[in-house]
Amino acid sequence: MPRTLWTRNLSVAALAFLIVAGGASISLSQSKKPKDKDKDKKEPNVAQVRTLETQAEKAKAEYVNGLIAVAQGFEEQGLTDKTKETLRSILNVVPDFEPAQLKLKEIEESVFQENSFEFEVDASKGWVNSGVAVGKDKPFRLQADGTLRVILNETVGPEGLATDDPLTHQIISIPTGALMGVVRDPRDTSKDQKISPFTVGKELETASKLDGVLFLKLNLPANTQSKGKMRVTITGNFQKLSGS
Repeated sequence: MPRTLWTRNLSVAALAFLIVAGGASISLSQSKKPKDKDKDKKEPNVAQVRTLETQAEKAKAEYVNGLIAVAQGFEEQGLTDKTKETLRSILNVVPDFEPAQLKLKEIEESVFQENSFEFEVDASKGWVNSGVAVGKDKPFRLQADGTLRVILNETVGPEGLATDDPLTHQIISIPTGALMGVVRDPRDTSKDQKISPFTVGKELETASKLDGVLFLKLNLPANTQSKGKMRVTITGNFQKLSGS
C-alpha cells in the first residue's frame, strides 16, 4: 500500500470552511430585532474574524486527518467497503484532496482486476442464467466476443414483429441482435415480475438497481434460428453461484 496517502499532511491553509465534530455544541446568543438597523448594526472585529477563520481551518484539518487515520485502519483490517466509505467522507469535506481521490480509484479499480469469470451464451436457448449474482449499486463490467449465424423464420404482417414480452420477444428499445442483460430477483417467482432489459453490446460497465441473478440473451425474435455461442467475461462486484 502506498504510504504517501496516509503520511501526507493536510495543510491547514488549504482548508476553506468549518467542520463541527459530532457531539460538539455551540451556544449562540439570541439576537434581538433592532428598532433601527443602521443605528444598532455592529461591524465585525477583523482580528476576531481572522482568529475564528483560523480555528475553523484547524478544526477541519484535524477532522480530515482523523478520517485519514480511520481509513488506513480499515484498509489494514481488510475492510474494503468501510475504507471506501471513509474516503468518500474525506472527499465530502475536501473534494479536491488528491490522495483520497487516488486511493479510492485504486480500490474501486482493483476489484475489476481481481474478480473475473467467463461463461457462454447460447443464442438458441433464450435467456441464459450467467451463473453469477450481482448486488444493488455495485458496479460490474461485461465484455462479449463472438459471432453468430441467425436465420429469421417468422411470418410478418403489417403490424411487424411482436415486441411486447421481454421474456420471449424482441425488445424494441435495444438494437436487433445485440447482447442484452437483465437482473432478476431469484426470490420472486411470480410471472408478472417486472424486468428491465439493458443493452450489453460488446462491452458495458453498469450497476444493478436490485440484488439478483444476471441473465443474458440476444435481442432476436422468438422464432429466430441461430447457431453459435458468445463468450462473455464479467469482472467487478459479483459472486459466482453454487455450481457455476
